[in-house]
Amino acid sequence: MWKTVIIDDDEQVIEGLKGIIPWERFNMTFVGEAYDGEEGIKLIQTNQPNIVVTDIYMPVLEGLAMVKTVRDEGFAGKVVILSGFDDFEYARQALRLRVDDYLSKPASKMTIFTVFEKIVNRLTAEAEEEIKSKQLEIRLNAVAPLLDRPFEITGESLPLYETLATAVRDNDWRKAQQAARAVVSYLHDAKELERPSLLHFHANSLQALIRDAVRNRTGQHVCANRVEVAPDQLLTIKDFEAWIDSQVDQACIASISEGNARHRRAVQMTIDYVHAHYNEDLVLKDIAEEVGLSRKYLGIVFQKAVGESFKSYLTRVRMEKAKQLLLEGELYIYEIADQVGYSHVHYFTRQFKRFFHASPTEFINQKE
Repeated sequence: MWKTVIIDDDEQVIEGLKGIIPWERFNMTFVGEAYDGEEGIKLIQTNQPNIVVTDIYMPVLEGLAMVKTVRDEGFAGKVVILSGFDDFEYARQALRLRVDDYLSKPASKMTIFTVFEKIVNRLTAEAEEEIKSKQLEIRLNAVAPLLDRPFEITGESLPLYETLATAVRDNDWRKAQQAARAVVSYLHDAKELERPSLLHFHANSLQALIRDAVRNRTGQHVCANRVEVAPDQLLTIKDFEAWIDSQVDQACIASISEGNARHRRAVQMTIDYVHAHYNEDLVLKDIAEEVGLSRKYLGIVFQKAVGESFKSYLTRVRMEKAKQLLLEGELYIYEIADQVGYSHVHYFTRQFKRFFHASPTEFINQKE
């Protein structure tokens, strides 16, 4: 059962949600309520819920300040904000605190169902992934003694291996990927990967080298615990190339930390860039070059810090701006589409309806 708490200074809101949320249908259970942010912190600390539903504007301590406090303490549960995103600065703060979704007041029964269905699906998927990860860890621990043998790499390939190890130890994803490709290219040209026994030998050696590099950086055995293919299962050079890429990815992903100042700066720069250029044709690759990270790495760091993908975040910013322009009532729909970065008004309309469950025209009529 997914433990859920509701925090709001309006008792009627709490009782209304308790009556509307389909608890049994979504395998959720209500474990407590609070009426201000300080009470909410105690409630979360005591119950460690899977889902927190909270208002933004509350006495004593506001909702986002409460969320920041529990996030700083390590709370990793899902958070649903009860409020509109009319105040854009509040929206930005919520996204930085990894808020998972929001409900405007008043929210329809269908909207409430949709939001909690999405939240529960995420929780279920993460739980299944954790089980899978633990199973893989058990499998890899069983073969760990075979992977810890001393290196026997000599000759011209040694500098390539050392470059790869240094890049992984420095957590430089871009250099690590380049070094991995250089290793594969050399071994391919030297015909070192044509026989399965040699291919397996180099795979085992590279895996042990990368693991040691990560351990030197983090002090932990965290590398490659999610890679499903063991070195001795590789059959072709193509398998080997894909496998090395996955090893490098996991080695670098393993060290992503919200406390890393460089990551925080990169995420903040990305957020600021989106807010300044949301009406342009934005591509994550271009922003990654600006902040000095690879596109893939920035995408993972951004999603971990913000709680949603770059594409989803960009869409959210555009849709909230479009809603603001619609409410102002000074522009035609096709003009609004252009101002928030959509050259095709029909695609903009589809995106708007997917986001707000109403077309721009329907949205305007509802507000009148």
